[in-house]
Order: sequence, then C-alpha cells, then structure tokens
Amino acid sequence: MTRVSAIAPLSTQLSNPQGGGGFRRRGLKILGMNIVLIVNPTSGPDNNAQLLPSLIAALKKQGIDAEICITNPEEDGQGLAAAAAKAGADLVIVAGGDGTIEAVARGLVHTQTALGIIPQGTRNNIAASLNIPTDLDQAVQVLKAGDRRLFDMGKANHHYFMEVVGIGLEATLFPHGDSVKEGMKSNLWTAIKSFCLAIKTFFQFKHHGLVLRFDGRKIYLRTLQVNVCNSSRYGVEFSLAPHAQMDDGKLDLIYMDKPSKWEHLRQFFAAMRGKHLPHARLRLYQTTAVEVSSYRPLDVHADGECIGTTPVMVEIVPQAIAICVPPPTLLEAFAPEIVLETTSESADAGQATQASP
Repeated sequence: MTRVSAIAPLSTQLSNPQGGGGFRRRGLKILGMNIVLIVNPTSGPDNNAQLLPSLIAALKKQGIDAEICITNPEEDGQGLAAAAAKAGADLVIVAGGDGTIEAVARGLVHTQTALGIIPQGTRNNIAASLNIPTDLDQAVQVLKAGDRRLFDMGKANHHYFMEVVGIGLEATLFPHGDSVKEGMKSNLWTAIKSFCLAIKTFFQFKHHGLVLRFDGRKIYLRTLQVNVCNSSRYGVEFSLAPHAQMDDGKLDLIYMDKPSKWEHLRQFFAAMRGKHLPHARLRLYQTTAVEVSSYRPLDVHADGECIGTTPVMVEIVPQAIAICVPPPTLLEAFAPEIVLETTSESADAGQATQASP
C-alpha cells in the first residue's frame, strides 16, 4: 500500500537518508526501482485539498507504492530531489506546476535519477513541451509505461533552467505577474494593484542598448527584451520559439531590434496563440551559448525566477536529465485523433531552418 512518511528537515535527510522521514531505499518499487514522489499541494489555480488522496489513488491503481515528500515555502523541491538522488532513488516523481517541476529538475541535473512528471499546475507548459498528458491517470501511466529519454537543460551563469531566460522588460514584469497570480488565489485587491503596477512598468520601460556575442558574432541592438528558449512554451502559454526542442542540443535566441511598444504587444499576443507575426526586425537564431551584456544593468529571469542583472552567459547543457515521456504508441492510446498531428509537428520542427538577418 501507499506509504506516506513525515518529512524530516532537509539537513537530517542529507546526513541520515535512512532515518526519520528520509528517502528509504525500501521505498516505491517498479521493476526493482526506488522511487520518491514530491508534491506541491498548492499548485494550480486553487488549493486542492483532495490532491494528495487523488495522487495516492492513481499511483495505487498502477501498483505504485510511494515515499511522499511535501514542498513548503522554505523548500521548493530542489533540495528534496537532490537528497533523493543522493540516497539512491532511481526515479523522482514531481506533482506540481512548472515552478515545482523546474525546482525538482535542478536537483536532479547530472545524477543517475530520472524525473517523472504529474502536471498539476495552471499552465503546465513543460508537460505540453514533452507531450505529457495533464490527465492524472494518463500521467501516471507514463511513469510506468513511458520511455526514459535524456533532455537538455539551460544554464544562465550558474542557474539551471528548463524553459526560458528573459532579459529586460519581461524579467522586470515577472514579479508583478507572480503577485497577480497569487492575488487571484487569496486577495483580489492585491491582484488588481499588481496588475496596475505592471501596466505602469510596461509603459515606463525604455529601449536599452545590448550586445549579443554568440557563434563568432557580435550584434549591437536596441530593444525591450531578449529571450533564450530551451522549450517551445513558457509563462502564459507563450510560444516565442515554437520549433524549440528540449533534446536538440540548441537554444533558441529571439529578439526584435527597435520595436515599438505596439509591435512588442502584437508579437506577444500572437505568441500566446502559438503564432509568429511577420516582422522585418524579428530575429531567431539557434546557438549553444550566448553572452548578453547591456550598457545599463537589466533584470534577468530564468523560468520566472529573478537571477540578477546583465551581463549573463546563457548556455545549453546537453543531455542533462532523464525524463519519463510517452512514446507515440502511448500517445495514440490516450488520444488517437491527435497523435498524427503531434508526429507531424515534430517532423516539421526537425526540418525547420532558422532565420538570420
């Protein structure tokens, strides 16, 4: 049966992985593997009191018995994941939104422990990029019958990321976006004030001079922001780099030179619909590393987390983490009417050529 243990402080788990609420090697077993489940009970648009019982029931249905760890405001999952890997876990399953998945992934980079994903967030961009279903029972089936494939992570200075690095306007706006999101859950007035502050910030933000260095190039530009993507979706379902793949050993670099605020808004609203508007100054490159500097320090975020200001070096870390993903046969069993479309999109992405000025 499913086993839920009390969680000891992280320092106790690291120093004594066999005791207390640590990661016991006799934990969940699938084909002889030791598995840990990390749960964020606050993921999603509303707090779901039935999340943990639902997870336990879905795992039990597939014959999975889990050592369960709960995140909290002081522990976002990265330390729990790192401790699980150190204790010898073969698989760490994370149930939460994109932020929790990213934190757990950072704890597993360059370890022998694979990552399993049960999407429970508001947007579930990582799951969409990896074709992992948001249906709970189907996501658990992927853990048992899916493939384990190696995927890339990005690194901005010393910070690992899965989705995107944003430099400039977007990074300055992200804290306001987080306040709006949290306010919608608990305090509508806070959400309204944060939204108004975001609008004010947008209109006050000016173009900045930046320098990009990559692949022997040195590009000077004036812009509102630069994005470096590892995945095809992020944020409010933005798709700035629709052909980006998390296993191609490349990052997608996107920017517009001297855009007006109106042009910037049009591009981002189009990106929310998965489209790119034709624009003479829109640039998209693929590279393995890019250095971004600016004449005045600009805010930098990685997967929505502020990591400081420019200059920043962003690089790909190939095959950094193993993730459980559904093979085409499993996708067809879940949704036979969309598997052909998914396969076609993957083929198109592999053949896409990147534009250059």
